[in-house]
Amino acid sequence: MVVGGRRRLAAALLNVSGCGAGFWYLRAWKWLALVWVVDVALLTLAITQHASDHPVLWGSGYLVWLVVMVAVGWRRAGTPAHADQSPYADQSLHADRFPHGAPSVHADQPVHADPSAAPHSREPAPQSGAAGGGWRRWAPFVVAGGLGYCRSVPESELERAVEAHAAGDCPGAMGHYARAVRARYEFTLSGAFDDARYGTESCRVLMRARLAEQQDRYTDAIRGYDLYLARYDGESPPWGRAEEHAAATRLSYADALARRAAGGRSTGTAREDYQAAARAYLEIRSKHPGSAEAEQLDQRFDALYDAGTAAWTDGDRPCEVLDDLRALSGLRPSTDPLTGGIASRAVRSLPDATYACGRVHHADRRYCVAVEDFDKARELAGDVSPKTAARAVSALRGALYRCGLEHYRKDEYEEARTTLNRLVDDYPKGGTAERAADLLVDVDIAEARSGDTDSLTGPSPWTGAPAGTVTVELINESPESMQILYSGPETGRATVEACQECTSHNTDLVEIDGYEESCGTQDRPSITLKLEPGAYDVVIRAPSDDTVPPLSGTWHLASGTGYSDCYYITSTFGYGV
Repeated sequence: MVVGGRRRLAAALLNVSGCGAGFWYLRAWKWLALVWVVDVALLTLAITQHASDHPVLWGSGYLVWLVVMVAVGWRRAGTPAHADQSPYADQSLHADRFPHGAPSVHADQPVHADPSAAPHSREPAPQSGAAGGGWRRWAPFVVAGGLGYCRSVPESELERAVEAHAAGDCPGAMGHYARAVRARYEFTLSGAFDDARYGTESCRVLMRARLAEQQDRYTDAIRGYDLYLARYDGESPPWGRAEEHAAATRLSYADALARRAAGGRSTGTAREDYQAAARAYLEIRSKHPGSAEAEQLDQRFDALYDAGTAAWTDGDRPCEVLDDLRALSGLRPSTDPLTGGIASRAVRSLPDATYACGRVHHADRRYCVAVEDFDKARELAGDVSPKTAARAVSALRGALYRCGLEHYRKDEYEEARTTLNRLVDDYPKGGTAERAADLLVDVDIAEARSGDTDSLTGPSPWTGAPAGTVTVELINESPESMQILYSGPETGRATVEACQECTSHNTDLVEIDGYEESCGTQDRPSITLKLEPGAYDVVIRAPSDDTVPPLSGTWHLASGTGYSDCYYITSTFGYGV
């Protein structure tokens, strides 16, 4: 029984190796072949299905397989062929050994067994001795040692990979990670496999981010660093400088956006560009609080403002910074000390810059553009800068006059009239308004002459006047009010009210019945102008009836002469004299 127990224990322990060593010991070749087939199948599946990804499942299954091999080995070792047969169980089978019959046995005689007479078993007895017992004793330890070695290889490679990864040498780390996950070690179910695969992917992400950073592809680099850091969910990643590089890349990206915003005046996207730069700067503070880059944000926002206004402050080109200031004044969020502070500075500077731009346009004789600038400066200044508002109003008067003159010279009469009327109505005090009123007369005369007009002859001299002066009496013999526009040594306009009793004249009746002789003989509305002598451009028209063609001509008025004329409307040809 002792020998049988040892035999069972030896077979069971040898089968713990997983390679069927117990069946080899028992010479159970069919079972040994079956174990090897199953082992090969398990190994193949472990490699192809990545057993290390599911260690619990595969470990449980393999443990069940070991238990089966141990149980079968124990059972087979306990049932050898012809076990427990007595040497004398069947003497008839061995009759040839006793030719004279079976020996008799007496109770008082001791029986001395003849070893040579023992029955012959067809299954060889278990091996014994130092050699046989030695390999059975050490086989499980050798197998366990081999398994331990196979498990240590991935873990050793993983340690080397992590060291290289931490040093920033991801190309070197990738080699160690690859060796740690070789297919030949899948059956070991080592936990290093998961870590190595995770580290491999992390290194790929990190290498892409660093390459993008080197190539100034800031958005790709930022995305890569954020992904790398997120893989460790707030814990320190193997490469400890990832946070530092992410912050530095964000700062470089924000600086690039700031340069684009300050230099992109021709693109028309200043507001979007400045807002993008501000967001990028503020993201540094939210993503990397306490970093060296976050500590530089005050200076960066000051530099952003200075870059946007440099053309004005350094180059005396205020018109170039208006878009920048408008964009900076609209930075959001307005409650943030950084964006709100720079926006407030821009709001205070914008009226002065706009006024300065108007002065530049005025100096360049772009008077109508200057009008828009001064208007905007006055509006922006408001309560922010009363001094700037007053200067804008003062400059606006001159710009309005010159803008109206510019339109007049370009025969843009409606635009000229609108501009000059605004000057006269909004700012009536001062010599500029008086000059604007005179220019309005010239505008009306020029516009009238540009259309259909009848010829106007000079007034008839009829009396004398003080030396150096001229008088002109104008009598209205028509049912419409009559306006006289004159421009020369003096410029102005005058209106003679309508004659309520008068009607339109018929030219035939004038010629036949002498109406021309009787015009003005009765009490008709009239006006007398006192002018300086000289040549005058004159237009007489009926403003209330645009179907009456105006009269247009030039009067040469002599000093010391009094003139008089009577005007009426004909039913066919308009004004008559």
